[in-house]
Amino acid sequence: MKITIISIFRDSVLTIHNCLKQLDELEKNTKATFEYFFYENDSKDKTKDVLNKWMSNKKGKLICENINTPRFGSVIKKERFSLLAQYRNRLLKAGKPFDSDYALILDSDVLFPNNIIEQYLKYMRLNLWVLNQKIF
Repeated sequence: MKITIISIFRDSVLTIHNCLKQLDELEKNTKATFEYFFYENDSKDKTKDVLNKWMSNKKGKLICENINTPRFGSVIKKERFSLLAQYRNRLLKAGKPFDSDYALILDSDVLFPNNIIEQYLKYMRLNLWVLNQKIF
């Protein structure tokens, strides 16, 4: 089984080590191969350096850009969500066509359990799918 991890980063030096440690643990504890597609933009700290070093022995792609976009923090604003969607779409375009069995989009500052893959696969095997539907 092959899993693609997609994540975005910006000024993440305070949380990035936890995220990368979790991903290393996933690789170690899951019977799968992994590839990573990471996007970093406009970081003023060492985020880009940490990502470059970590990705040096990983499969996938790291995109780093200085595009001078505003920094929002964790707020609900249409412009923020639009930019996040653009960043994720850049990653999807960079990776197409993905040849993995599954893709997992992770927030880089959220802690997740070491068995997250097994938890999700359990529901996939049971054919329990959640679909987003618009009702008109």
